[in-house]
Amino acid sequence: MTPRTRNRSLRPGTAAGAAALLFVLLAALFHAQNAGSAARAAGDALTLKLFAAAAVFCVSGTALTVRALLSGRAALHRIFLGTGLLLGLLFMLAMPGLSAPDEMGHYATAYRLSSVLLHEPELTDAGLIAVRARDYPLEDLGGVKTPENPDDTEETPEVLGNPVTNRTFRAARDYEARYAAGENRNNPVSSALPDVRTTPVMYLPQAAGFAAARALGLGTMALLFCGKFLNLLVFLILVTLAIRETPVGREVFFGTALLPMSLHLASSLSYDAGILGTSLLFTAEVLRLAYGGEQARGRDVLLLALLAAALGPCKMIYSLLVFLPVVLVPAEKFGGRRKKAAAMGILFASLILAVAAVNAGTIGAYAGAASGGAAAAESASGAASVVSARAGYSARELIVHPALVIRMLLNTFSDQGAALTGGMIGMHLGNLDPLLGTPFFAAVFFAAGLVLLALPAAERGSAAGRGSAAGRGSAAGCGSAAGREAAVGRDPMTRRGKLWCAGIFLCVVLAAAGAMLISWTTRGASEIEGVQGRYFLPVLPLLLLAIRNNWITMKSSPRCILLCWFAALDFYTILRILALAGMRI
Repeated sequence: MTPRTRNRSLRPGTAAGAAALLFVLLAALFHAQNAGSAARAAGDALTLKLFAAAAVFCVSGTALTVRALLSGRAALHRIFLGTGLLLGLLFMLAMPGLSAPDEMGHYATAYRLSSVLLHEPELTDAGLIAVRARDYPLEDLGGVKTPENPDDTEETPEVLGNPVTNRTFRAARDYEARYAAGENRNNPVSSALPDVRTTPVMYLPQAAGFAAARALGLGTMALLFCGKFLNLLVFLILVTLAIRETPVGREVFFGTALLPMSLHLASSLSYDAGILGTSLLFTAEVLRLAYGGEQARGRDVLLLALLAAALGPCKMIYSLLVFLPVVLVPAEKFGGRRKKAAAMGILFASLILAVAAVNAGTIGAYAGAASGGAAAAESASGAASVVSARAGYSARELIVHPALVIRMLLNTFSDQGAALTGGMIGMHLGNLDPLLGTPFFAAVFFAAGLVLLALPAAERGSAAGRGSAAGRGSAAGCGSAAGREAAVGRDPMTRRGKLWCAGIFLCVVLAAAGAMLISWTTRGASEIEGVQGRYFLPVLPLLLLAIRNNWITMKSSPRCILLCWFAALDFYTILRILALAGMRI
């Protein structure tokens, strides 16, 4: 290849990367006007200063990510780790407090577990979760509630970050001086927030951060930062390992984890971060065993068993992922059918024991619903451990009237399909905040980009080279050789494997909808209530991998360009959130 040809081949990627950087820079300049107007209206320049600092990091982060992806000098999983860390920290800045979906319940659960780690009382004499007096204003900035009085009918308390407004940033800045002063600030008081009754595994990072902050006597904002940062760090480690290990679809895992909703959950106290990271690593390990060159070893089976035991009890609908190694990994990889059967037996046993130990009450509640009672089960989507007081459908009714179920499913996904897709990507972040999130044009780009990233890379090289590579991977990807897919060649996934991936995805979607139909949907409703797009993120790669084929391919350069724009749109979303939230005076 001559120098002229080489420079010409780099020109499209370089131009696209420069365009992504220019887009973020122009977005920062545009939204700076909104941030300035908000600062003048509030009489406080805090949000403008935060926006200016975030703009510097967003522009710099875009430049570094574009250079890393297009230069080919760094492995893809390392690029994700660096970019994801910066984006996660910026999301923590843009959406402080308890702003993520159901984060109040996750905060309470992590706090209670941190008390266990510190060998301190979990509950007060009133039977409520014990928190430091300095931390209680997080859930009640105005001090209007009395947690010990269940008949308290005062106004709804103001929770820091729910929703995110200009006042949220000022309250976070002034928190220690305004809400956490006094000699009794470390004394335990009752929290009015209910905890989530599920496996503690997904709360260990948050709880460890809380415990460290409490042991060191740090303030409330530092406590939140420690819990969120460790949750983000564990998520990044799990996804980094997934990207490194999978022999196919590395860019799919990268793109899924870089969606605004994924990063928003990862930078919060939500256990969805652990669920998403665990699901992606489980899927990647199965793909490595199925399509990688090495044999399955005992430690591989142990890792899958541990991941299944951690994942299944938290949200039981994702237990269906355990069927993935059954159908994708050939018996030869285990040394024969008997050894594979033994390995799968260990996998299923670990899942069943974990679910039985943690979810006995939930299973009993669904059994009660199946006998004809009211819908009083914990949501299988894991939104919260709240018993539904609605007069919903029983499982028995739904079994007897399958036409009702079909009609409800069709109505739900036909009417809410676009909203669920947008929710999965991140159009409405926070507690379904209609203002803060990814705009429509960016959501469309993310959706189309994921589909394109799922396509295998175009073959190159001689016929002999392609033939030798066919069994090892799909195609070269972004990043250095260490971060690329195993080889360049035909897609190694069989049609049967893709059908099973699509089938497991569909089963998880139906299981989530069915659980919400039983436990959350009001009787007489025309659609299933409570289904959210973020529930499908852990199995999204399965759907994307199912559309891979050997007829439609994509070269490496456009795939890298897509990932550059994924990062750029994430940085843009952060700037947009800061500007719009600051305008809520």
